Amino acid sequence: MSAQVAEEEPIIAEPVPYIAQPAEPHPVDEGAGDGLWPTHLFGCFDNIMPSCLMACFCWCFPLSRVRKSAQIENPSIFGCPSESWVKNIILLLSVYILFTIFHILEARVHPAASVGSVILGVGLILFIFVTRMEYRRKRNIQENCCCCEDTCWDDLCSSLFCTCCTIAQLDRTEFRYAGALEPCCFEACSEPEARGGHVV
Repeated sequence: MSAQVAEEEPIIAEPVPYIAQPAEPHPVDEGAGDGLWPTHLFGCFDNIMPSCLMACFCWCFPLSRVRKSAQIENPSIFGCPSESWVKNIILLLSVYILFTIFHILEARVHPAASVGSVILGVGLILFIFVTRMEYRRKRNIQENCCCCEDTCWDDLCSSLFCTCCTIAQLDRTEFRYAGALEPCCFEACSEPEARGGHVV
């Protein structure tokens, strides 16, 4: 009795049509989507040069660059300085020069000149405070101040007690530096391109 061996037919895989999945949107810059700052307020060592040094000694330049890049209009009086690079530089340099003059007058002429320094100092703090608050809204960054979520208290306290650190944090967040030390050149003092809305 002869055994018949059944021939197995080869299995041919049917082609499966490839369906392209829709590309997920590129996430918004770190810190913007999850409501957190991508760099700490006291993270100045993340970029010592030029960000940290400029925030301490040439603060008018990084502050103007951030306002221009993020297109921050407030605070402004009759459209000045708005987000204009030139107007911000002129305003902040004028404040710096006047503050220095009042400080010299206070030391060499009369202590009453300190009133001018106080007025300019308060005005500058309020300017940085509103700028930081507007920047958070532009970049969808929320704040946590003690038990009060998403309030302006953190903006106010940071601007009042850690002014240079606040400016440096804004600068590091808006302009992502590669390392802690970068060549300190005129590029960090030049007018940036406007990147209003979210950074991608």
